[in-house]
Amino acid sequence: MRQGENLGRWVRSVRLGWDQLTTVQQRMCEQVLGIEPAGEDEKPKPRRTQADKWALARVQALPPRTCRSPRAPPPT
Repeated sequence: MRQGENLGRWVRSVRLGWDQLTTVQQRMCEQVLGIEPAGEDEKPKPRRTQADKWALARVQALPPRTCRSPRAPPPT
């Protein structure tokens, strides 16, 4: 692994973990290094819980509903 990759990962971890930094650390990152906190669009989506996965699997396992238009002829 190259030093640039390590530095990039460190900067990303600092930006995503901005709330865990102390006020002094945040100020140093902003003023000395030019690092700012990550925006909402840059933050990763929260992971799905097991309950969410089970609910999605349950919905996908249901047979598809057949929707009929009121104008459609009845099935023969």
